[in-house]
Amino acid sequence: MSALLEVANLRLKYRDPQALDCVSLEVRKGEIVGIVGANGAGKSSPIRAVAGLEAPSAGNIHFAGRGITGIDFHEICDWGIGRVAEGRQLFPTLTALENLKMGALLPRARSREKDAMTEVFALFPLLAERKHQLAGTLSGAEKQMLAVGRCLMGRPELIMLDEPSIGRAPNVVQQLVHTVRRLNGSGLTVLRSSKTSPRRSKSPIAPMSWKTAASS
Repeated sequence: MSALLEVANLRLKYRDPQALDCVSLEVRKGEIVGIVGANGAGKSSPIRAVAGLEAPSAGNIHFAGRGITGIDFHEICDWGIGRVAEGRQLFPTLTALENLKMGALLPRARSREKDAMTEVFALFPLLAERKHQLAGTLSGAEKQMLAVGRCLMGRPELIMLDEPSIGRAPNVVQQLVHTVRRLNGSGLTVLRSSKTSPRRSKSPIAPMSWKTAASS
């Protein structure tokens, strides 16, 4: 099976520091792949580069067979790549429902906003109960649900989770692991960064010291 996402010999610098040096990985359709490393190891950098938020100095990125290196992040989102940022980046003064609708502004998602909303509320019933509550007043677990739900509103083929468990309570982390497995079971491909690999996970793991993601 050919890879849905291919990253080859990626180099990325933040001014002087070298964040990535010849990093390569691939994610096949239907896989969960993790990028694992300590704080400051650069594990968020491949996700930011794939999302179009950082311009690599060398290397190539392909998604679904097309080159996306250096493409504007709005266009990349509309091609089916979703990203849940570290820190969630919600709009705290908007309601949960308004935050979700922001995720459906992509051209690929507009016509299916109602269906996507139904699916998100089925995945996270608590969000349906809190939909008129301001995002900034939600609990930590609810904010994480909202961040993932907003990404799903864009109808992604690949969802990238950047440090989703950092600073989260153990129960929130467990909910997140369960959610990721449910999403993957529905056919969604997942790339996530983490300080540690999930326990008892059967996912392929790509430590930053490796050049290519391992496949199980």
